[in-house]
Amino acid sequence: MDYCIKEGYISNLEPKRYNAGRRSQNLSRQTWQPDVYTSALTLAKKLNAEYVIDLGSGSGEKLPPFEAEFKLITVDYGNQAVLEKVLKDFTFISYDLNIGLPDILPQILKKSVIIFSDCIEHLTTPEHILRDLKIASEYALAIIISTPDRDLVRGKSDFGPPANKLHVREWNLDEFGALLIRFQFPNFIIGHTREHNLTKQRKTIMAVIEPNGNTSRIDINDLHNFTQLTQ
Repeated sequence: MDYCIKEGYISNLEPKRYNAGRRSQNLSRQTWQPDVYTSALTLAKKLNAEYVIDLGSGSGEKLPPFEAEFKLITVDYGNQAVLEKVLKDFTFISYDLNIGLPDILPQILKKSVIIFSDCIEHLTTPEHILRDLKIASEYALAIIISTPDRDLVRGKSDFGPPANKLHVREWNLDEFGALLIRFQFPNFIIGHTREHNLTKQRKTIMAVIEPNGNTSRIDINDLHNFTQLTQ
């Protein structure tokens, strides 16, 4: 599968594994893709969510602001002890996202905002999670997906494999939009947000999906440090 990436691109099919424990011990002032979580918090409040589901939670450093108002469900592969250092009350599901989304009841999804941030580029077989997120999008209040924009981070001449050895493959904005269309997601808002909190540069792709393609409840002002792609 080409994953809608340009012809000739080379993926890294043997990525290094992300060490969330090391990240939690060495937290710097640099926080990656922070506005994805700020936007998710704003949307969860606006849409009266009861749950926030974070896929690929890693160190969990961006999740504490959600604890006071929402039931947190975190999904990751073996990082529960790391998350327990930063979160007090959450449900942990150990699951390999390479094989898809764990079973979550529709009645929970209907009350949930799902965050899938800075993760898809780490997966060797993202088609499984995309397939399952398409099904979840029929229920969830909103799904936010983000990933680095290859052209803005690496340059348009980059053909892989990714310089970040934790990444399998990277997309540009047009390619990622085409990927979402290929997996038959309903209408979505897509554009760029900040790469990290120490810059104003918007080099991260962010897509926001509402159930059944109904984006009428999402206002562009709900999305922090975001520039929408105009079509």
